[in-house]
Amino acid sequence: MNDTLREPTTRAVGAEMMVASFLGLIINFYMMSYFSKLEKSGFYILCLSKTFSNCMSLCIYLFYAGPVNLFYTQIGPCLLDAYMNQILGYGLLLQGPATQFIITINRFYVICFSPVNIPAYSNHVTVAAIAVSWAANGWFGTLIGLPTDCLISFGFEHLDCIWYSDCGDIVGYYQIMIIFILAIANNSMNVIVAIKLFCTAKSLMKMSSGAAKNRRKLSIRFFIQSVVQDWICALDYSNSYFAMSKFCEEIYCIVFMTMGFDVLVYGLDGWGGYCSFENPKNPNLRLVMYLFNRNVEQKSERNSRPKVSDGPTLT
Repeated sequence: MNDTLREPTTRAVGAEMMVASFLGLIINFYMMSYFSKLEKSGFYILCLSKTFSNCMSLCIYLFYAGPVNLFYTQIGPCLLDAYMNQILGYGLLLQGPATQFIITINRFYVICFSPVNIPAYSNHVTVAAIAVSWAANGWFGTLIGLPTDCLISFGFEHLDCIWYSDCGDIVGYYQIMIIFILAIANNSMNVIVAIKLFCTAKSLMKMSSGAAKNRRKLSIRFFIQSVVQDWICALDYSNSYFAMSKFCEEIYCIVFMTMGFDVLVYGLDGWGGYCSFENPKNPNLRLVMYLFNRNVEQKSERNSRPKVSDGPTLT
């Protein structure tokens, strides 16, 4: 890219941000409405938490980052720009992997230990874990107690708000370290779950019943969608790394390659993270990507099984 493309490229990515974030909000608000009609289980709150963080990120794109680039102008003081980036690029960016980590623990426990009855207090444990993650990532998004020069601005080239410091670099280092620790922990559990599913699938292959075949197919779909969601943030980071180190030298090119892709992630996550539940009276709770389950219908009332526990159980 050359300097003649600077302004049109910036305006184009601003328009793309606003369109993508608007569509993403529609998807995620639909999912929030869907969740509000379901039983308030611990796993439901996990789904709601992830959808809510997606909505917050998309709102920043729609009402701040998008207009700043589309109209090629500054909105508010530079401190606002720094806080918007800190909330979006640090606090909320960590909240997604943190929620997915709790989901992975839930999945790991249920699939590997196959509990018959989940204690009712498991919901309280899930809620407490979500509350702690929101509090910790809320601090990362505001850096309360630290000097304002620890904040990092978006760095849009057409604004006079490029704001970096050594303190901000340290905060960014800790963020990357946390994300990779979560990724390693998530995928370590995924490997164990994959082995468990493989062993279970082999035993189910010996059974000719339709229920056994359906269960095997569901387990495979479930595992694939889990891995996709676990790595969606890592893929976003990989795209940012290659854009900054391999493809782009100018800031406007980096914004085009990174934020233009990042805004799509939250909408796709809301679409892909569709939570498919059986009959509300059925205790079995399934998190299945909508793309893998768009043809799966809920069981009718007459086929629902009696409730045997007060907590969520994944299948």
